[in-house]
Amino acid sequence: YYEDEEIFLEEIVSYAESAYLHLSRELDHELKFKVPLVIYKTHGEFQQTNITLAELPEGVGAFAEPTQYRMVLPIDDPPDKLYKLVAHELTHIFEYSMFYNGSLGRAIRGRPPIWIMEGLASYMADDEDSLDRMAIRDAVVNNIVPPVQALNVVTFLTYRFGNAIFAYIEAEHGIEGLRTFLFEFRKVLLTGNISKAFKESFGYDINEF
Repeated sequence: YYEDEEIFLEEIVSYAESAYLHLSRELDHELKFKVPLVIYKTHGEFQQTNITLAELPEGVGAFAEPTQYRMVLPIDDPPDKLYKLVAHELTHIFEYSMFYNGSLGRAIRGRPPIWIMEGLASYMADDEDSLDRMAIRDAVVNNIVPPVQALNVVTFLTYRFGNAIFAYIEAEHGIEGLRTFLFEFRKVLLTGNISKAFKESFGYDINEF
């Protein structure tokens, strides 16, 4: 952090520790490493980061790295949204830990669907708003809910449907069912056989799901 951000550290650390306790309890997983947290005072300053050499478009609110486990985010959101942003990015760190387990090879070769990575992060952070929920309701009312297999593109709806999938899993199978699915998915990460993860977790195939 830059010197100007030092006055915000206590608040940010409190959010991060609170989010960690929530995620470790819900996912039944503990991280075996410290998570570097890089903060910027504004979104404009965040966009100028050189932690990634890629250009960050306006829509990117923050990011987490799958190999160095760094969380990088601006802190100019209201407190409730900032906490959810921290929780969202920290969920990604948990995903990297659970799926890759410190293996660079798994991190490079693994291609988890976007709906899993972003849907779980959104669900665990509870970061949906009324507009997000309206989009899902509209899809249901108009019978245009896509199959799970189609949700591997970076769009607004991939985040929303991904969130809805995990909400449905917990509603139908409990938090244990959600954990079981993540465990089964980890086993098929390198083969991409997501159908097997559904079958092993819930006893029925992905199309029925």
